[in-house]
Amino acid sequence: MKRKRSKARSKKVPEARPARGLIRIYGVLLLALGLWPIGQWYLATYQDVSPWKLYGFAMYCTPHDVRIGFYDTTAGGRRPISFRGLPRELQQELIVYRRMRKGLGNLLSPEEIAGKVLAALPPRVRSLSFEIQVTRLEPSSNQLEPTTSTYRTERE
Repeated sequence: MKRKRSKARSKKVPEARPARGLIRIYGVLLLALGLWPIGQWYLATYQDVSPWKLYGFAMYCTPHDVRIGFYDTTAGGRRPISFRGLPRELQQELIVYRRMRKGLGNLLSPEEIAGKVLAALPPRVRSLSFEIQVTRLEPSSNQLEPTTSTYRTERE
């Protein structure tokens, strides 16, 4: 006895094709993943952004230390200012600033925090020098080398 073929079996099933939009999305993501190391290298090298931040691929390869200090530069002197003499809230802001500066480098401006520190100091302090020291591994010499950036602010 001969079996009849059902109509459902005789129909061809179209091949499953991924949507073209999905292929484009994957292509863009792959391109971004391939190009990001160049962008992150630029930010870490020229903008002082920590290689540990922004999903850097070299995050475990480089030490990174940031220290900040304030100096009273009124009348041409250079007298250190103690953090302990500042209000508690400002001390907390300085801790947060240091942590953020360590990650974002030169992308984070020191003007606002330096202005707050100057405002919290006695009126006799007319000008303030804000120094940020970053210690990094120098690739050319394989030595830890500190770099200091100095910012100055004055009372109006």
